[in-house]
Amino acid sequence: MKRTILIPIDFSEQSLIGLEQTYNLAKLFNASITLLHVIRTHGPIWRFFSQKEKDDTVNRMEENLRKLADEAEKEHNVNINTIVEKGKVVETILRIAKIIEPAMITVGTSSGSNIGKKIVGSNALSLIKQSACPVITFKGNEHNDGCDNIVLPLDTKKETKDKVEITKKIAKFFKSKIHAVTIVTTNNQSVIDKAETQLLQVKKDIIIDDIECEIKIIKSEKNIDIMAHKLISYAYNVDADLIAIMTQQENNFQEFIIGSLAKQIIFASDIPVLSLNPVKE
Repeated sequence: MKRTILIPIDFSEQSLIGLEQTYNLAKLFNASITLLHVIRTHGPIWRFFSQKEKDDTVNRMEENLRKLADEAEKEHNVNINTIVEKGKVVETILRIAKIIEPAMITVGTSSGSNIGKKIVGSNALSLIKQSACPVITFKGNEHNDGCDNIVLPLDTKKETKDKVEITKKIAKFFKSKIHAVTIVTTNNQSVIDKAETQLLQVKKDIIIDDIECEIKIIKSEKNIDIMAHKLISYAYNVDADLIAIMTQQENNFQEFIIGSLAKQIIFASDIPVLSLNPVKE
């Protein structure tokens, strides 16, 4: 795992919340933090700037970002680097991530009915879909310093051992309890038994590392919105501090988990969400 965490910063309240929630993660992974501010140059306003105005904008953003980094370094004793780039937000974040290869990307996101908030949520969702590294999204104004409970949704169609390692590392550091959960959309007892057997094996793999674990099978209709609602409700019921989504590739499950379900969670849940794309063989 690489030794920096990338955080896009636009100086909004939500992006600063994302930064606040990243200090403990940086200490967990013994990583530095890289702040990235993207100056949007694809809109009509930028074209009317003189070259001096463009240069002044870049210099001002570099100064503001460095000031933020210096203050955070002193307060939290974490090494922080800064980058200011011009371009489209998601494309630029992905380009920089390809260069510096971060351990993960953390991003504050908003949800709501107005256009601006939907754009922020769409940017986060696009990052989740395209990022080669894990992405943690933060929504809401209040989060805990620690992480007492982690919800880990798992699929029944594939071996899960490798997918729980990051979640276990986070749980070990924060002394968290992991709630491993599988959603089933059938009353077929053999399918339910298979899900329970797999969850019991996951629990065995987790508790062997002295991490507390509970397992749960959630029955749902075969409807993505209902499934997402039930998963979020379960996370709230167990006072989760993190939902760790491990994506899949087979049987169109990837599109489900990083598409509609992720969108529902990002827009509807105030609980931070860790999204991990599958590693290509």
